[in-house]
Amino acid sequence: MHLPDLLQRLITAPDATQCWHYFMDEMKPLGLENGMMVYCPGGQPDRDRFLYHSNYSDAFTSDYDSAGGAAHDLTVQLALKQFCSPKHFLVDSLPLVEWRQVEELTQLHPELLTPKAQAIEDASKVHNVEFGFSCLMHTKGRESQNQSMAAMVSGVGLAATGISEDDFVRGILPHTSQIAQAIQLLEMTLRRFALGGASGLYDIPQLSERERNLLGWLADGLRLQDVADNKANKSIDTINKDIKALKKRFNANTREELVAIGMMLGILD
Repeated sequence: MHLPDLLQRLITAPDATQCWHYFMDEMKPLGLENGMMVYCPGGQPDRDRFLYHSNYSDAFTSDYDSAGGAAHDLTVQLALKQFCSPKHFLVDSLPLVEWRQVEELTQLHPELLTPKAQAIEDASKVHNVEFGFSCLMHTKGRESQNQSMAAMVSGVGLAATGISEDDFVRGILPHTSQIAQAIQLLEMTLRRFALGGASGLYDIPQLSERERNLLGWLADGLRLQDVADNKANKSIDTINKDIKALKKRFNANTREELVAIGMMLGILD
């Protein structure tokens, strides 16, 4: 997976549906051939208004909805618990739940194993949807008194269907960090559609020439040591401090997210 290429495709997508298709194009070569994106238009957390983009079979989707859908999906609820109290299984700052962790996490949160949640688990096994990830996306910049519902605005589930556990562990699990970073990029671009464009999310900061250059070097994929030695002529500590300051100004968690915001705001070409 080449994350800069994915980002370029995502920021040119005309709508959320096309964002999802571009995202899944990158997941399929990793072995995650099926997935579902759940989101709420307008960024307002309302369980009754959830929309789905899915490339699961019609049979699985029908059984999933009949059993209660995302509002009762155990892996979604566990990811939500990690979002609100991120003590376990964070990957690149995202509450990414790997489905083999469900039993362990359910022991921590037994109240989530409701009859409807169990029905969804049973339906998943019938359709060989057993190995994968669930992740709730961030809703930074929109404070809410109900943090749980704010977190439910959007999320993704990704599945490796019909493979053995050994194949999943050996072939897909080593890519977990990249998958988390790709989800971050998807989340960044989806905010644009949910909230009516980047201008509704961020005031465009006035950057100095030095800050613009640093953002550009990050976008070019340069190593920080190369930036320090060959571009900025500053110490690596100074470069790290400058990046930390930029991430704070742009409300970004990672360098990839920082670059994504810069592109969406037109600061980067």
